[in-house]
Amino acid sequence: MVVNSVYFLPAVRSGAISINLSNKKLEEAPSDLTKLAGTLEKLTLKNNFIYKFPVEFSALQKLTLLHLGNNKLTAFPATISTLHNLEVLHVHDNDIRDLPESCLEEFHASENELTSLPIGFGYLVKLRKCVIRKNYLQDLPETFGKLVNLKCLDLAANEIRILPTKFHTLSLNELYLENNQLIVERPVRSVQEDEVMTLKELASRACLKELSQTNSLLRRTIKHYPALREMLSLASKCAMCNSLFLNTWLECVHFIDSRQLMDSQDRKTIPSTAKSKVPIRALLCSYKCFNSQNTKTDAGQLNPTVYYGVAFPASLPASAHSMK
Repeated sequence: MVVNSVYFLPAVRSGAISINLSNKKLEEAPSDLTKLAGTLEKLTLKNNFIYKFPVEFSALQKLTLLHLGNNKLTAFPATISTLHNLEVLHVHDNDIRDLPESCLEEFHASENELTSLPIGFGYLVKLRKCVIRKNYLQDLPETFGKLVNLKCLDLAANEIRILPTKFHTLSLNELYLENNQLIVERPVRSVQEDEVMTLKELASRACLKELSQTNSLLRRTIKHYPALREMLSLASKCAMCNSLFLNTWLECVHFIDSRQLMDSQDRKTIPSTAKSKVPIRALLCSYKCFNSQNTKTDAGQLNPTVYYGVAFPASLPASAHSMK
């Protein structure tokens, strides 16, 4: 069904800044709404049967709120990514399976078919509230720790096992992780053999170490080798020794009290049922670093952070064990 112009003609004449077309049995968003491109800031199209979004809506550049909850979308409308002033987006209760990168302050996508988030999701630096309940997310992008303004995060009822490396640097007011498959702190003994690194990895680490020196000759000459520079830009840092590595690492997990993820002003208000440990991914450069945590430092103390190797038993797909 396409809405007849009688629905919003008075609004067009008055230069409306807000339109509500909820519960109208729409199958398409009416393209005639683009007549409000100069004024429309809030558009609500929830509780319809919308399965596609017209490309003409890219003209609605003043739009700051768009509500498409409870419709029939199976793909994220590419047009939405062109709405550069959009701050609040609701696409919950659809059948969306993927997401593009966009600029938002508030994002609602509960009860869809999402299995992952794009790598660029962590660059939504304005994002304050993110609600993605009841999807099929198994992992979060490593860029997630860059969401410095995020205050409310709801990832309940997904399939997440471990949180990304910088997740604990967020300063949240609200965090919901119930009904996921988070790894539990259940250490089991395991014998680990030292890894044999490839020549490429050894050479890359040597280059990365050299590049860290202020007066390095390599730092002055690498600009002439763009392919090498691009490859080395993908390096990661060891959680134990802070050394850089390229393609060979040991994926570990450490456990943090959930209260540490919250803003200091909100820690006292966390319900006792929510006071649990959450698994955070950590990358170590070698088994040498992994084993060094069992030795004392120069100050005579053990490393305060305990890193575990990770094992996902095939016979137990809904749970996991930590390995020390």
